[in-house]
Amino acid sequence: MSNFAHILNDRFSIVAATRDDEYVAQVISTTKTMDSVHNLEDEAILDDFMGYLSETGVLHSFSTFQASQYQRVMIPFYYCLITYLAKTLLGIKAMKSLPALLFSDQGVMRTLGFSAMVLEEGYCNRGAGKRHNDTPPASPFTPQTLAEFMNKATPQEIEQLFNTNIANLAASGAFYQQVTGIIDGTDIETTPNYEGAGKVMRKKKIHNKKGVREIECVVYGWKAIVLFDQHTEIPLALKVVPIHEHESKYTRVLIEQAQRNLGKHSRITQVLMDRGFLDGTTLYWLDQQKITFVIPARSNMDVAQDARDLAQASMGVTDTRQEKQTSGRGKSKTEHILETQVTGVKALTSYVDYRDPAKPAKQYSKTGGGGCPINAVVIQRYRNEEIPADKCPVFLTNSPVDRPFVPYDAYDGRSLIENLLFREGKQGWNLEHAPTKTANGMVSHVYFTFLTIALTTAYRTWCAEQTEEGEESESSNQPSKGIRNWRRRLMQENQDQIIVFSGPYYGIFHLMTFVQLMGGQVKDQSPRETAVFRQNHHFSP
Repeated sequence: MSNFAHILNDRFSIVAATRDDEYVAQVISTTKTMDSVHNLEDEAILDDFMGYLSETGVLHSFSTFQASQYQRVMIPFYYCLITYLAKTLLGIKAMKSLPALLFSDQGVMRTLGFSAMVLEEGYCNRGAGKRHNDTPPASPFTPQTLAEFMNKATPQEIEQLFNTNIANLAASGAFYQQVTGIIDGTDIETTPNYEGAGKVMRKKKIHNKKGVREIECVVYGWKAIVLFDQHTEIPLALKVVPIHEHESKYTRVLIEQAQRNLGKHSRITQVLMDRGFLDGTTLYWLDQQKITFVIPARSNMDVAQDARDLAQASMGVTDTRQEKQTSGRGKSKTEHILETQVTGVKALTSYVDYRDPAKPAKQYSKTGGGGCPINAVVIQRYRNEEIPADKCPVFLTNSPVDRPFVPYDAYDGRSLIENLLFREGKQGWNLEHAPTKTANGMVSHVYFTFLTIALTTAYRTWCAEQTEEGEESESSNQPSKGIRNWRRRLMQENQDQIIVFSGPYYGIFHLMTFVQLMGGQVKDQSPRETAVFRQNHHFSP
């Protein structure tokens, strides 16, 4: 191979570093020479994660990704994708912070697969003549390069990347055979300066010295509509649309896409939705697909009023549940019994839109007998609070209501998507901070952020399943603990660790273990720690 070919191979080959503690320990002990040594900071988060992404086919999908708007490629798309993944995973908000918080950390960049030459010299010398003599080259590339990539990669291409990798997770066994999906949308608010942003009137609460008042204002941006797996807390399908678009238009699209992503490995059997997704023909389609649904009715609907009247007349199945609540401490500790009462009502036909759209609408009119039969659950008392007969909340469902608390309890899980995905996405994952103020940049950013959330959640669940001690697994890796807590915990656990690179491999060692491998002696070294290391690695320095 010529020298030029060697340079090309070093600069552009896509090889992520592989962890092999035993090999690196042998190299340290025998040669006392290694490529580089770094503090284990952000590498703690990427450790084993890259291996998981490789095993599940994610890195392969990155390496084969193509962006159609690029006429000439100077940097492999893989490196742009893996860098944006690391930026999102590590919680780096601003693109301009990348050189200081990510590019300068050679341990992380080597773990991601960047070669030493690229980290030293960058990918090309473009713009070198305009730099001052004391200005180092951008390595591996500038933040603007990454932002431009996210702007030129079309939303359709990033959406396909999202769907491909949810399918990869499904093939790896990340989901249960039966899936309960939660569908909801969240606003991704921007300023009017964002190209392609939609706008809509929203009511907002204003807090001031006089109290709380509600005002109407114009909100700009996009809306992310997500189908979320209740059990694994992983988004299964996603649509990003202008903020003024109505959610109900995308219910069937999301369910069909989610099922394609799950393939033969899992089946969606239940869907929970907010009333914003209420659409009779879509609900009828769900029933024909043998997918059960639970959705609140609008208060002024005929079917809701009929359900209340029948429940009030005791023409349904009524069930009552009591819960104990403790308040106070010590001598002032008291127990309260909280009672909830619900009634299941069967076969209501006053929801005329709940019908087969292929048949004439007049066949389902009130005079024609109404819509197809649908069941309802009426909440008459909630935790000792009596609800007025004309105000009782009503849930519509196609599941049996002989035990009305079953659909009632099922819908209680719908709030998970708001707390675990949308709130965490905006606060912990910087969902609203796009790399550019363009439609492509924002939409691609949202798709990629949700992809990173999905991959990270699946990885943390996989880690928990690999851990033999159940209690440690739950406290350390449970996805619902939040990404910021997870990042903080990993940093604390690995603050005395270092990462050592040797060729295509790296190893992670405690500082005292590293000194011992180098032949040094540490008086405070724990004998037990030394024995455990030798036992695990079958190696004695």
